[in-house]
Amino acid sequence: MYRTQKVPFLASKTTVDALFALNRLSAEVWNRCLDEARAHHLQTGIWIDKSTLQKTVKKQFPMHSQCIQSVCHRYLRARQGAWANLPGLRSAKENRSCC
Repeated sequence: MYRTQKVPFLASKTTVDALFALNRLSAEVWNRCLDEARAHHLQTGIWIDKSTLQKTVKKQFPMHSQCIQSVCHRYLRARQGAWANLPGLRSAKENRSCC
C-alpha cells in the first residue's frame, strides 16, 4: 500500500502548468496501455505481457522512456491486483504467466 503525504511547495505558474501537462500525458499512456491490452486480448485470447506492452507503447509519447515504462508497470500491477481481488475471475496466480 502506498502512503501519500501532501507537501506544500512553491513553483511558478509555468512549472505548475508543465507538471499538469505531464500528468495528462501519463494518463494518455495509461489509456494507451488499456487499449493495447484489450486489443491484444481480443486478437489472441490472452492478455498482453510486459515486454510486448512496452514495445507497442514506446516512442509514441514525448516523455522519457523510463516514465512510460513506469506507467506500463503500474497498469500491469493494477490489472493483476484486480484479478486477485475480484470474485469470479481467474486467480492472480493463474494470470501471472501471461503478465
